[in-house]
Amino acid sequence: MANSLDPILDAAGARRDTRCGLATVTDYGSVAAEHAALRSACGLLDARLRAFVRVVGDDRTRFLQGMLSNDVAALAPGGGIHAAMLTVQGRVVTDLRVYVLDDEIWLDFPAHRRDDALATLGRYVVADDVEFIEPEVVPLVALEGPEAAAVLQRGFGCDAAALAPFAHAACTLDGAAGRVFAVDHAGQCGFLLAGPEARAPQVWERASAAGARPVGADALAIVRVEAGIPLAGVDMDEDNLAPEVGLADAISFRKGCY
Repeated sequence: MANSLDPILDAAGARRDTRCGLATVTDYGSVAAEHAALRSACGLLDARLRAFVRVVGDDRTRFLQGMLSNDVAALAPGGGIHAAMLTVQGRVVTDLRVYVLDDEIWLDFPAHRRDDALATLGRYVVADDVEFIEPEVVPLVALEGPEAAAVLQRGFGCDAAALAPFAHAACTLDGAAGRVFAVDHAGQCGFLLAGPEARAPQVWERASAAGARPVGADALAIVRVEAGIPLAGVDMDEDNLAPEVGLADAISFRKGCY
């Protein structure tokens, strides 16, 4: 879906294709240079590769504890985990991230798996006080690479280097309320910045001015595969059991049936 960020990506040399059913920037002219940025500096990614869903209602934690493979109930506000949504046979629908806030839980899906995953969750809501809501903030940009924390500090005055994996905190993005998540997409240091969709161009430009290099899907895929990170719908699907595809960190073996 086009938005106000697209003209800036085009000006940076974006080349596009369809990947996993979504319009995607494949590269900005040099996959090799973009790969080098991810490995040795900081890559800048259009974060529409991810999609949020807010979960509200008094039963949200109990419901998700029964639906997801990891221990949602153990999280405090500000915490997060990697998890998976599985069929009743333990096969992979998708992996996702779970972020707990004071009065709601956010689910962070690969964008191309969001609708199917949400439909799966909805089928199991019976008498539960659970509601799935469109977010007021969306993923804007992702920073990936060994210099990601430094770029975040220079560009936004946000010191997130001490955040634990999957933890998150409020931040200010070009004068707007936003949120930073300590997550990566290629097994390195990484952060996801979320805020109002209209702020995407300003956030992209600030990150670029702070030293991040635009990176497309091709370079990201290479680094992801090098790190052994599977992508739902590409490297794993409902033909795969969760332990077969390297999702050990997304499974709690202590909470009962995952």
